[in-house]
Amino acid sequence: EKDLQEKLGNMMQEITEQGEKIAKHMDIKDMRKYRELVKGFLNEVVNRSHKFSRENFL
Repeated sequence: EKDLQEKLGNMMQEITEQGEKIAKHMDIKDMRKYRELVKGFLNEVVNRSHKFSRENFL
């Protein structure tokens, strides 16, 4: 679980940095990267929560 927290924390840091980059200068390339980072973060959270729910159910 600590590994997950660390991974999600790192992902959030990347998202924050990319968001700051976009705030300074709007660029389609940077927007796409931001979108992919957020998408990856959400996928990780959903997949892990689904796994956690399934394990607790069993």
